[in-house]
Amino acid sequence: MKKKELRQQQIAKLRQLPALVKRQEEASLYQQLWQLPLYQQAASIGITVSSPIEVATQPIIEQAWRDQKQVYLPRTYPATHEMHFFQYQAADQLSKSDFGIPEPLPDRPQLDQVDLLIVPGLVYSTDRWRVGFGGGYYDRFLAQYQQPTVVLALNAMTVTVPVWQVSQFDQQVDLVVIPK
Repeated sequence: MKKKELRQQQIAKLRQLPALVKRQEEASLYQQLWQLPLYQQAASIGITVSSPIEVATQPIIEQAWRDQKQVYLPRTYPATHEMHFFQYQAADQLSKSDFGIPEPLPDRPQLDQVDLLIVPGLVYSTDRWRVGFGGGYYDRFLAQYQQPTVVLALNAMTVTVPVWQVSQFDQQVDLVVIPK
């Protein structure tokens, strides 16, 4: 299946996911994340501000702050197709990217090699491949990133093996966490 078609199908599927199912699965994902040694040992976390169809990231951000971790959000640069992570604190203002995603202002401290990166996307295979939203920002970033990567995937986001053509530019993540 072509990635563009898969993205459209996946977005429609996630929009139809019952809110109760999504909340229950998210609760399981959060508990698993917080128990991971990768999370517990990380002093800095890279994460995005989620859209309504994704696993909600605000609870993760707030827990990271309670756990005395530094939180970093990505800022995209469409002209160069680059992405960099900037520190985010509760009082910080965010601006909307060209994609409508809240991003930090570039005047914050930058750290691209955070201790743990929580990678977003639309569909994930249990053998750790992912399909994101189509900009290629994360695959480019992950090609240079050297720290652990984790995906939190709702059941509706998970397939056993890729149903899409994995390209030479696609990057695997280290761990895909699914609801128990």
